[in-house]
Amino acid sequence: MGENGLLHLKSYVQDYLSKRMPGMLSFLNMLCFINHGSDCVSLLFKSPSKLYLLLLNQYRFDTATADYAFTLMFINPIVGYLRKPELAQHLLELVKSGRDADFTRLLKTHLTGGTSA
Repeated sequence: MGENGLLHLKSYVQDYLSKRMPGMLSFLNMLCFINHGSDCVSLLFKSPSKLYLLLLNQYRFDTATADYAFTLMFINPIVGYLRKPELAQHLLELVKSGRDADFTRLLKTHLTGGTSA
């Protein structure tokens, strides 16, 4: 269920942003396409640290605000989908430290029913 699970999660995050933060997805997609040639939800699962850096730059390098925004927009729907709220801080730390492969690996582990953190 790894790749298929990621596709479902990606769709869930996209729907979450569209419904809970109207207009934000379009704005973020514009930034992501300009800077990375990808929509923001795809970038989240391909290179989440680049998405975080875009937000950090947008919020004028205020890490508290960028952390809060990234958590609200991306981490919360992920941990809600996985039903693993205890992963939120760890996922944010992986993103902020540029450990994109570990972020994706952790998601795949939990999507396939694994429990390692």
